[in-house]
Amino acid sequence: MTPDLPEHPTDLTREQRQYLGQLCDFIAAPPTLAGVYRHRTPRILASALIFGAGAAAAGAAEAWWAACLVGGTFAGVRLREYGAVTWAVLVWPATTQAIDRRRLALLLGAEEPRPAPPAGRDQLTPVQRGYLADLRRFRAAPPRVAGVLARRLSGLVVPTAVIVVVMAVSGVVGRGGFEPAAPVGWIGWCGLGLAAGIALRDAADLTRAARVWPATVTVADWGRIDDLVGEPGERP
Repeated sequence: MTPDLPEHPTDLTREQRQYLGQLCDFIAAPPTLAGVYRHRTPRILASALIFGAGAAAAGAAEAWWAACLVGGTFAGVRLREYGAVTWAVLVWPATTQAIDRRRLALLLGAEEPRPAPPAGRDQLTPVQRGYLADLRRFRAAPPRVAGVLARRLSGLVVPTAVIVVVMAVSGVVGRGGFEPAAPVGWIGWCGLGLAAGIALRDAADLTRAARVWPATVTVADWGRIDDLVGEPGERP
């Protein structure tokens, strides 16, 4: 079981309070891809300026490999963010069914949000029911960041290894050394940056999820989740 569950508003960390406040906002106005990105635009532009400055500095120093690496990292971070936002919007109909609004209001010291429109198990997609099943499984055995991150990134191992091998072969055959020749080198460094960006974004998201997990457990309506998912062992 998850230790140190918050019971009163003063038990919440600042990050947990922000997370629960965001849930309240989404209950009032369900999230959309356009709405989430409209809110995140200033942060995205700021990161684009930072990464752009880094790539420009590398280019000015004629370190084109570094410029490609930085550009690829930025693309990887943004690509993974798009996937995470799309996923959150996709499973929101299940999330809103699983929130105990009374507890949410108690923890925030706010007015109780409006109830969710009634929905049966058959009204949720298999993906949404699978998401709720994962929540129930994690309640019994809270997720570890390292384990979940390793599973998420396992799909990057083979592509990354292929990129490294192709870059090495390109250098040996094309230049007689281990520096890959253009454009193979440029593409390779972009690919490695893309993988690094995905890994960094996943690590940040999972670390945040672990920090707010006690609040998630507290405001989840576990009886409702059982109704929507079915008995343990039953296919979602």
